[in-house]
Amino acid sequence: MSGALHTAVITLLAVAMSKTLLYSFTSMLALKSSVEVKDYKFSDLYYSVVNGSLPKRNSDDIVLVAADGLSREDITALLNNIRAAGPKAIGIDVMFEYQYDSDSSLIETTSATNIVMAEYFDPIEDNAIHKSYFCDSNHLSHGGMVNLEDGVIRNYRMQFDVVDTVYPSFAAEVAKVAGYDIEKREADVAGIYFPALDFWTLEAEMFTNQYENCTELLKGKVVLVGDTANRFDMHQTPIGTMGGLKIHAAILETIIGKHNIRNTPTWLNWLISIVFCAIFVALNLFLSDKQLATGKLLFRLAQILALYLFFLIGCELFAKHNLCVDFAPSLSMIAIGLLAYDIYFGFVALYKKITVKIKNRNKCNVY
Repeated sequence: MSGALHTAVITLLAVAMSKTLLYSFTSMLALKSSVEVKDYKFSDLYYSVVNGSLPKRNSDDIVLVAADGLSREDITALLNNIRAAGPKAIGIDVMFEYQYDSDSSLIETTSATNIVMAEYFDPIEDNAIHKSYFCDSNHLSHGGMVNLEDGVIRNYRMQFDVVDTVYPSFAAEVAKVAGYDIEKREADVAGIYFPALDFWTLEAEMFTNQYENCTELLKGKVVLVGDTANRFDMHQTPIGTMGGLKIHAAILETIIGKHNIRNTPTWLNWLISIVFCAIFVALNLFLSDKQLATGKLLFRLAQILALYLFFLIGCELFAKHNLCVDFAPSLSMIAIGLLAYDIYFGFVALYKKITVKIKNRNKCNVY
């Protein structure tokens, strides 16, 4: 059998094995804890590496204002200070579901065309829509859904389809109200850009101590108001635990900024893996045929070099071009290809041994 046919059969065997093995390279069991490994993708490595290697920068367009522990009166005063600074838009990630007797000032303050109020739908209650009780047709503010997906948060939606009705996401509506052109953004799921990104965060008391500095910072910016340290609003991301308000800020930065993360299609990821698996199988066959004393060492060095290059190229493409290439199939196929190689030639050797025994037995029967 020719080397090309050996290579093709072993590569096909490697593909079949990689599709059926219970634990793949993407689980990264050696690198992640048992909790995190339940929801882990190879692309999370890119986020972690790029986040640790690039210098941190604060967004030029978005500022966060903490409303942790504030009463409704305090929130009203805070919003009045923010509005006086002249921001492009204000997103309020605070839900006022119950009426208080002193809410008239809050209702008046939040009734403005450049304000977006948080809304959410509850799947447990047949996707019932929840929003602040005073947000009706007479209230001038806009509304946007704050629903974040379960597990590790990597993606965002521009809109949600709930009970045959389309609702904009919170970040998308804030971007629209702020005047950004978001028409070209996909309505489907897209990746959030997290690495090396941070946001100026103002506390309520800073408006008393540093009023002019605060208003200067907020002027012409997009402001998101909400809890920043609520333990019930903490979520896992590829770069660690993050509060919901900051995640919405990262989504908003992704929508209005230059960080449009693109993912290579699955078929391309597998095509790359099959090609490189075939190359490594052919290389192993070549070195075995030459019976080089250093053949196995050269092959192992080539394998290590390939693993390093895949990882390096993936990080570079993600950091410089926002392109997310899933090299997990390639890495696993190179490893599984060696196993397939041994299994294949093990069966070939077994077949030859059985064939020789049968021939010898037939000769004995003839004589």
